[in-house]
Amino acid sequence: MNILTDQEKAICHCLMISEADFIASKIEDLQLALQRENNITETEAKEKVMKLMGISPAEAKKREAVEAKRAEAHEPLSDEELKVCRSLGVEPLEYQQAKLEEAGISVKI
Repeated sequence: MNILTDQEKAICHCLMISEADFIASKIEDLQLALQRENNITETEAKEKVMKLMGISPAEAKKREAVEAKRAEAHEPLSDEELKVCRSLGVEPLEYQQAKLEEAGISVKI
């Protein structure tokens, strides 16, 4: 089974790279192209939602920052945060609650 064309094999020979490396490079290029395509689609969708809902670009940026902060507050504590909590005598649950409250999420633990 030939995966590469004769021209691609000649390129590999001239550049002194293995066929496997050439194939891996082609796959990486395709993945990057797909990511760019998905980003464009997400950007277009964002613009449509903003327009329909009457959200200005500045307001959208502000809302995204708030949501990112909320998402971060919900993430489990990192090993470093746990170590620091223990070294300072702070209960990890209290610290997690403080993170949630700082993000505007009212939770009683």
